[in-house]
Amino acid sequence: MNEKKIQSVLLSLFLMGGCTAVYAGAADEHSDTLELSLVETEGHADVETEDGAIHISPRQREMIGLKVERVSLKDVAQTLRVPGEVTFNAYRSSVISPRSDVRVVKRHVMLGDHVKEGTPLVTLFSKELAERLSELRVAEKEWELVNKMGRKLAGKQRFVATKSAFLQAKAQVKSFGLSEVEIQQQLNNSHSESLGEFALRAPHDGVVQRDDFLVGQQLAAGDQLIVLVDEQEIWVEAQVSPNHPINSPVGTAVQLQIGNGEYTGSLQQVAHTIDEMTRTRMVRITVDNRKHALHPGQFAQVDVPTQESKPQLVIPESAFTRTPDGDWGVFVEQAPGEYKLQEVEVIRDLRGQRIVDGIKAGTPVVVAGTFFLSSEQAKSGFDIHNH
Repeated sequence: MNEKKIQSVLLSLFLMGGCTAVYAGAADEHSDTLELSLVETEGHADVETEDGAIHISPRQREMIGLKVERVSLKDVAQTLRVPGEVTFNAYRSSVISPRSDVRVVKRHVMLGDHVKEGTPLVTLFSKELAERLSELRVAEKEWELVNKMGRKLAGKQRFVATKSAFLQAKAQVKSFGLSEVEIQQQLNNSHSESLGEFALRAPHDGVVQRDDFLVGQQLAAGDQLIVLVDEQEIWVEAQVSPNHPINSPVGTAVQLQIGNGEYTGSLQQVAHTIDEMTRTRMVRITVDNRKHALHPGQFAQVDVPTQESKPQLVIPESAFTRTPDGDWGVFVEQAPGEYKLQEVEVIRDLRGQRIVDGIKAGTPVVVAGTFFLSSEQAKSGFDIHNH
């Protein structure tokens, strides 16, 4: 057993019962055995229930990795909390439509499917494409013949005209969205009944957001078949009162709460016009969504940053615990080895930190080892409100 595992066992035993471990390793090339024998030590945490202070020895402080920092004032950018809504990123989305009148032959995907670029989405039949493929077959055969004859034998005018007709016929077929491989497959297909059938493919990775069509349905050129959304990056759109100027530059970090999760986005756009109905202006934030945890339609709380800032008391998240009343609290160091739980008010959550009230700047606060102190506090049953 390596040194780290041994330290972990020792700390676990210490936290469980105020004991330490004396061990003797009996290892050979076939085993890694650790014989543990427990002995009582003077390592128990002494909890003073009269004033609620927890007294621990220097050795205990070292073993639990207790660390103390003084509460300090930091310049924090002011924010404006407004409601928002998750929407799909229109810049990373596509409407899949036919380029001519078609009939739906087969569906390959369904609503909510995640697809990769090039995945077949739907097979269609186009009468116009069938006609263009027939013309291309004739033009291709004519060009093969003339090309074998050569420019001199076939004549310059015929050579150029035949080549031009072939290229034009091929371009018309390509305009339906077919690749070179698909065109050749159509030309080599001996089954005339499938001539004119082709697949619309995903132009990029994404999720099928809409698919309002039925197999056998007739559709006109440009009709919407599928909306494909790349949800790896989504938008959150918030509505802000025009009385609150937002002057933060594009790219500014924005904190959001969506459901039970907290996210960091990037300010992308601030509208310069006021919505006639809501009398607000839109603020758009982009959010990394590669884990697909967010979906259009979810509501959000958005902390839109302004260019104003002011000094505020900031404490790391690791310092916080719950008081017996369920409020937030931190352990204050009254003297080396003496710690007491003090209730504080959390004003605002930051990334890895919290803005607080109810404590003075310069107060020494435990920022590592809080869990152990909380356990001892709970075992003592002491109420910081004395009720």
